[in-house]
Amino acid sequence: MKKNLFLFIIMAVLALVYTAAFADDVSQPSAEKHLAGWYVSFNKEGKAVLDRGIIGIRDGMISDIQDYREDADDVIYLAEDCVIFPGLLDLHAHLTYHNIQLVDFQANVDAPWDNRFQWRASKENQMIEAQKNAIIAKWTEPYSTPDVLTGDLITYFLELQAAVGGTTLFQNGSQLDGVWDQEDFIERVGLIRSTGKAEHLGADRPIKSITQIFLPDAVISADDPQSYLPPMDTSAWGITYVKDRATQQPLIEYILDSISQKTEDAYLIHLAEGRAGNLRNGTDAYSRLEFETLKNALTKGVENGDFTVQDVRDAHINLIHGCAIDLDSEEDYKFISEYGIGLHWSPVSNLMLYDDTPNFYDFLSDPNIVMGIGSDWSPSGSKTVWDECKFAYNFAPVNAEDLLRASTLTPARMIKNEKAGNIRQGGFADFFILKGMDQADISSALDLFISAEDSAVEGVVVAGTGIYGERDLLESLAQGVYSQYAETPEALGTKYFRIPDMFGETTLQQLSDDYNAIIREADAVLSEIRTSEDDLYMQEIENLKDEFAISNN
Repeated sequence: MKKNLFLFIIMAVLALVYTAAFADDVSQPSAEKHLAGWYVSFNKEGKAVLDRGIIGIRDGMISDIQDYREDADDVIYLAEDCVIFPGLLDLHAHLTYHNIQLVDFQANVDAPWDNRFQWRASKENQMIEAQKNAIIAKWTEPYSTPDVLTGDLITYFLELQAAVGGTTLFQNGSQLDGVWDQEDFIERVGLIRSTGKAEHLGADRPIKSITQIFLPDAVISADDPQSYLPPMDTSAWGITYVKDRATQQPLIEYILDSISQKTEDAYLIHLAEGRAGNLRNGTDAYSRLEFETLKNALTKGVENGDFTVQDVRDAHINLIHGCAIDLDSEEDYKFISEYGIGLHWSPVSNLMLYDDTPNFYDFLSDPNIVMGIGSDWSPSGSKTVWDECKFAYNFAPVNAEDLLRASTLTPARMIKNEKAGNIRQGGFADFFILKGMDQADISSALDLFISAEDSAVEGVVVAGTGIYGERDLLESLAQGVYSQYAETPEALGTKYFRIPDMFGETTLQQLSDDYNAIIREADAVLSEIRTSEDDLYMQEIENLKDEFAISNN
């Protein structure tokens, strides 16, 4: 009893620290606000339901949900055709690259590639890496004052691209493999939540993100085209183990030790990306080897008594890409379901790079499989996780409810966070609000989620603070500086963006001009913030739909 009381006190203190830290970042007022209208939430069975109510917001959390009533005092009423969705979670997002435009794959003679290492060694990826490094080199330079750095400006626009598509929490941070990231800037800007910041999660530790735990023993060089151009057979490749840069401990050992110690950390691990999938003949043998190596390590640990299957489930191990996993096989299906391994599907980048993707769409409704969906990155993936959902709906026989769940409730489950991914009392006040519901039923609401364009976004709210949308809505939720581009396309209406306090009275247009100058100096082309403004992206997505559509629903 004393131990439980002690843990309760510790968690209460951490919650207060979280509330103060993150709320200050987004200038969250302490006064309670009330937002009234139709909203979509998930019930105990995980089914999406449409209700109408008055949502109380205090200190960035949902304080209560009352029955709907007309003409209540101090309530912000949404229009009849507006729907409040839970804020979207993108657990597969390389944010550092999200300012770089999509590669023109129609003009590329080497695509598709046979595996991810062939892609990494390509001229196109080398160019992207050079652009990213040139941008990173400027991060610590003063922007407007010594207290406001260029990295703050870049981070702001990186987060904006995710936010305008309804993303309120994204993957960020590489705590284990030593890869450079922008965690400090995420904390400084704090526009949306990050898995790399415990205070953003209302938790005592961040999520463990790992870009790779295995590497091949082969050498692939961009300087030697013969070493990477297709076709490429990886069946002779072996495994080497990636080590933590500080401790030199293999990361797989770190994960196994953590499971045996019952730390119950959650992991987001890139694994088995490549051509392996269900559309092309042949499999990237090395990707399969990566999955087999991880599977053997976990099953061997159970057989040796180092930990139990339940310990593995409690560790919340989630695999990003996982292209070599064959859920149609009894062996893979049993392992993934029994050990509670989460899978994160990113069809757009799979198809653009490899002309292939696993048939994870067949298992989005399977209660035994934990399946999320993610955007990956702008150079070869979707601009936002909302875009990824809309593509998946037009690509495969999936329904809108499963895609909404895969971008809200399921990824929250993947990172053991009951506060995210749903609209309920005690949860995060993170909302994605769309306008244009035809009639008041759940089918119409879900149809809106999967078919709406940028112009339908009424508002995006993080921790109770308006980030993007209609100005009246944003300013009624929180006081702050809001601005719009000087030349906003008519189709998008008069949408406004929140400007963090650190930038003072600088206009969004000036911030955008400065940001564009940085991108141009890096010889890069800026990825447009809003999807409908990005002609190349829209055309490439249409090409994918035409080439690979399995079902048009």
